[in-house]
Amino acid sequence: MIRRQFDFPDLPKLPDDLKQAVMDNQLDFVNYHNFKAGEGRKILKNGEEIPSSSFRIRKGPEDVIKWIETHITKNFSMVGTTESDPDKTICGPHLDKLRNYTLIYPLRTGGEKVSTVFYRLKSLENPMDRQYYLDYSELEEIDRVVVPLETWCVLNSKCIHSVEGLTSKRLTLQVGLWEYVGLPDL
Repeated sequence: MIRRQFDFPDLPKLPDDLKQAVMDNQLDFVNYHNFKAGEGRKILKNGEEIPSSSFRIRKGPEDVIKWIETHITKNFSMVGTTESDPDKTICGPHLDKLRNYTLIYPLRTGGEKVSTVFYRLKSLENPMDRQYYLDYSELEEIDRVVVPLETWCVLNSKCIHSVEGLTSKRLTLQVGLWEYVGLPDL
C-alpha cells in the first residue's frame, strides 16, 4: 500500500546476469516515434526554458521478464528498460498513460541526487486531461524521492511527476502495474 507517492517493497535484488542483460538491451525503442533523436520538449521552470529529457523505452529482455514473473509479479502491463538523454538535467512533469504504478530498479541513477518529484495542479483542472506539463508555475510539489542504485521502488505514475537533478545517463528496469497493494504478488 502506498501512503505517500512511492513505496520501497522488500524484493530480491536483480541477479548480476540479468543486470547485464538490461544494460546490454538493444531491442527497438517502443516509443522512439514520439521522441525521434531525443529532442524531447521544452519546459518552463523559474522563468527559464529548459530542454526536457525523453526517457526512451525498450521492451525488456525475455529472461528478465521471466525472472520478474517468477520472483515479483505476473500482473504487469509491461516490462522494459528506460534510458535518459545524457545531456539533459531534467525530465519534465508528466503522467504515464500506459500504467498506474511503476516499479523501477535503477542500474544507473543518472547522478547522486536524482529525485522523482510529485506535483498537484494549482488549478481545478483535471490532471488526467493532459500528459505533459510544460510550466512549473502551474504545479505545487507534494512529494519527492531519491531512489538508490539497485533498489526497487514503486511510484504512483498517475500523479504528475518529474525526474530532476540528472548529471549523466539514467538507466532503469521498469515494470508497469495497473494495481499495487504490495509486492511480491505471485
